Parts: sequence; C-alpha cells; structure tokens
Amino acid sequence: MKRLVLSVFIVLFSMLSHAECVIPDDAVLIRLNVYAYDPMSGNNIPRPKAPGLPLSIWTYSGSLLFPQPFSIDVPVELRDANGNVVYSDVLLAGSTTLSLPSSLSGDYTLLLYLGDFCYGGDIHL
Repeated sequence: MKRLVLSVFIVLFSMLSHAECVIPDDAVLIRLNVYAYDPMSGNNIPRPKAPGLPLSIWTYSGSLLFPQPFSIDVPVELRDANGNVVYSDVLLAGSTTLSLPSSLSGDYTLLLYLGDFCYGGDIHL
C-alpha cells in the first residue's frame, strides 16, 4: 500500500512541479487509461485499475509529447495487435518528448510503466 501511495504521489508531484510542454495545434491527442501492474508477478499484462485518472499525451511528427516531465525514468512500450512488443524505450526524467522510429506505422497499444501502475491506450502512427 505504501508503494501505491508513493507511486501516485510521485506521478502527481512530477506533473505539477514542472513547466508544461508546448503542444502544436495539429498534434493528435491520446488518452491513456490507468491499469494495475505488478512487475514482480511475471505476468506482464496490465489489469484495469479503478479509480484512476487518465493521462493525456499527444503524437506529432513521429514523437510522443508529454504535457509535463516526469521526475523519474518511465519505461515505454508499443505492442502490436497480438500483444507482441515491437518497440520499447525509456522516457528519461525531465523529458517531455520521446522520438519514435520512422519505421513504425500502423495501429499499436502504447504502455507507460510507472511503478505499480501502467497507463495504456491505442495509438496510430
């Protein structure tokens, strides 16, 4: 329970304590839902978690844009329709942009891992 509260606090604090990113007018909004995630279970499939505040990010010119930087490094995955990981990277603490490879195109599921939480949503590149 302490880890859960700490994770939520870190995410909220990191989102409130930094300057915002400038989002271009033609960027595409992506709403990510929150899921429970236990990295120690060996089961890497996030489960729906409620209540939880969704996270909004944007895509623009092959990059993911985050409205505010996180205070921790955030693992990022793109999965195809079969659940296979086709791309993974880490959004470094303090960053608001993550560039994606130009070779990626189509529909994917985007997952961001923040401690015991996973934010996920559909993305089209």
